Amino acid sequence: MTDINSDILEQRQPTAAVENPFNADTFPRLSATAIEPATSAGADEPLPQPGLFLGMTLACAYPLSQVFIALPVLLIVSVFVAAEDKAGRLTGMLAGSQGSVLLLALLAGAACTWLAKHRAFSLAPIRFLHMFAIMGLVLPATMVSRAFYDIAFMGWSQITAALPGLKFMDEMNTMSQIGDIVSNVPFPVMLFAMAVVPAIAEEVVFRGIIGRGLTARYGMISGIAMTSILFGMAHVHPAHAVSVIPLGIVMHVLYVATRSLWAPILFHFYNNAFAVFGATLAFKSGQNLDMNDSPGLPWWVVLAGIGSVSAWFYLLSLTRTKLVTEDGVEWSPGYESTETPRHVPTQRVHTKMPVGATLAAVICGGIFFVALVAFAAAGLEQVDQEAMIQLLP
Repeated sequence: MTDINSDILEQRQPTAAVENPFNADTFPRLSATAIEPATSAGADEPLPQPGLFLGMTLACAYPLSQVFIALPVLLIVSVFVAAEDKAGRLTGMLAGSQGSVLLLALLAGAACTWLAKHRAFSLAPIRFLHMFAIMGLVLPATMVSRAFYDIAFMGWSQITAALPGLKFMDEMNTMSQIGDIVSNVPFPVMLFAMAVVPAIAEEVVFRGIIGRGLTARYGMISGIAMTSILFGMAHVHPAHAVSVIPLGIVMHVLYVATRSLWAPILFHFYNNAFAVFGATLAFKSGQNLDMNDSPGLPWWVVLAGIGSVSAWFYLLSLTRTKLVTEDGVEWSPGYESTETPRHVPTQRVHTKMPVGATLAAVICGGIFFVALVAFAAAGLEQVDQEAMIQLLP
């Protein structure tokens, strides 16, 4: 242990260039139950908020805030925009719906500023390997999400056929108007409203705040599952809500592996920007923007996507960022967490890149890409990029 301590101290010297001594052999992963909670969190420090009830309240307030802010914005727009100016009205609708998201992000940002001051979460830079994983996860995760949407929409169609009164919820889905939005709203405005704002706002709220409390209380797996379900509920429309749950899981796994909120924010932005860009290209090429009329993905494409996501998850589990104390022990507050301690000096430590797991992730990603190409070659219009706008989380 003395050698490990001296290596950590040498790493802290600004002029030293010492190779990271920690790897999977010398630095075993410690479970939360193997660490005394009083050593860091302290008996006087309660579990972080929010709990499940408050988390559900925030998730429900998220879409409601869009309604309360969108309505006055649309009223103001109707006064200054002519009735025939469809582009102006649609821009106003986007401003109203996403304005609430931005407002909620500002409120959540204020809370996160306080949390960051107390080192409750991190905006540390992301290592190259994890950036590579983020890029590799975008397309297969989106295709898995598309498969969830297809299944959920089939079930929802049967429910609305038996209960026609529920069809009003289809009108509440902003994505149902994507054809008009793409054809009338400038691309930069759409990109900002549908990619930049949600990526920051929703990740601050769901991963940065809600997920922090739920994983601390219910463990990593249950906490991620609960957070992702609440994330889906915030998107209101049942089929849309189900489709974004797997994306929520992917973003939370990235957050846990990197211990940086930038990771889910970047993934969220890349996913939404890809969908917006695909919808714009589809409109310009004269394709149909109705997702429900597009062909579903074959099982082998979905299976390849699941395999690719699983391989990236395995790589992330092996290379997750750890916080190490001066004693060379992985720090834990006594519960599952991605936070940084306030009173215990720690250092971010990265495991060396595992060649085998990295190659496996790349190979699985390549198999998935080949499956998509084969789908396209079969004339099935493989990705239907214009339809993926429906998967915006």
